[in-house]
Amino acid sequence: MESGLGNPTPLLYKDHLYVIGGRGEINVLDATTGTLKYQKRINGISAWATPWANNNIIYFLDEKGTVRAFKAGDTFEQVAENKLEGSKFWPSVTIAGDKYIFKGAEMLYCIGK
Repeated sequence: MESGLGNPTPLLYKDHLYVIGGRGEINVLDATTGTLKYQKRINGISAWATPWANNNIIYFLDEKGTVRAFKAGDTFEQVAENKLEGSKFWPSVTIAGDKYIFKGAEMLYCIGK
């Protein structure tokens, strides 16, 4: 498992630690024991932004502006994938109430109700 500079900050959510590697590796560990629950690799992506969680779903934004969502827990099940237009999404998502702010190199998105 890779961590350090150039990788998103891990996410602690409901007794699991979600570590998204800079090259699309997803490692999920039991937060109490450190036992690896699963590993998954999504080829062809780079991720810099910190993942976030809402309603038992883990989300992460890759460098190309694709937000992927998968169920929290012991096994990997992707439930959604959405693409934002623009290039280079490096900053983490900002959450303000029921709105999500995504900053790309050329675009700024505010998504919510």
